[in-house]
Amino acid sequence: VRERLEEAVVPMAAGVRGGEGIVVVEKLEGWRGMDRFLRDSDAASAVRRRAIDAYGVFARKVHDRGIWQDDFDPNNVLVRLEGVQVSFKLVDFERLSLERSISARRRWWSLAKMNRFVGATRADRLRFLRGYLASDRLDRRAMKAIVGRIVAEGRKIFERDCRRLGSNCVAENRNFGKFVAGRFHVYYRKRRSPADGATEPRW
Repeated sequence: VRERLEEAVVPMAAGVRGGEGIVVVEKLEGWRGMDRFLRDSDAASAVRRRAIDAYGVFARKVHDRGIWQDDFDPNNVLVRLEGVQVSFKLVDFERLSLERSISARRRWWSLAKMNRFVGATRADRLRFLRGYLASDRLDRRAMKAIVGRIVAEGRKIFERDCRRLGSNCVAENRNFGKFVAGRFHVYYRKRRSPADGATEPRW
């Protein structure tokens, strides 16, 4: 991964302690998750706008290098701001593969998954997409068509998640626990972050 993307945070060591997995990475000072930055920063600030523009460019770079991360979203990207410079690092390679190329359809699917993030405004989303497509020099009509493709993929993902939720909610699994009281039992939703779960498209 590092050969294709120098901004990747590659684990230095891994192991198990007390029954829990541990991953050791380089010391990262001054970095924070892009998801936290989007939730905490002022929606109207110039710093936020600059960071989101750069985030779109970075996401395009990841895809252009053939790096496919199934969970490629703000939760798995670190950001650091130093003056006018914005830097990013990619983390979490649990479901990552290196491809020769990533098709347009898979890119729209990936962007549709990212679009589910609840901590961004409509302006943020359009700004991110503008950064992602900056090198293509597309006109307004082409941009609108791409937004339509992303929204369509988002609906498919939303419907898939709803189907999964409907079947998962009556079984014990990573999302639902089982509470037993005598002859009776119920299933309950485990606590999850706001970015998880079935979320409608937000364009």
